[in-house]
Amino acid sequence: MEIEDVRNQFSQIKYKLKSQYISKGIQTIAVASMIHEKSDISPIVNNHNELIK
Repeated sequence: MEIEDVRNQFSQIKYKLKSQYISKGIQTIAVASMIHEKSDISPIVNNHNELIK
């Protein structure tokens, strides 16, 4: 296995973990918002793809 392959696999895993982590954060915020009847969280959801880059 080449070092480059290992790097690519690592960055894919990192991307997935980061994506899951941020999604979990958005879910938590969404639940908190529903509980407190706060404002719309769509800006946060829209930023999701920016955050995982």
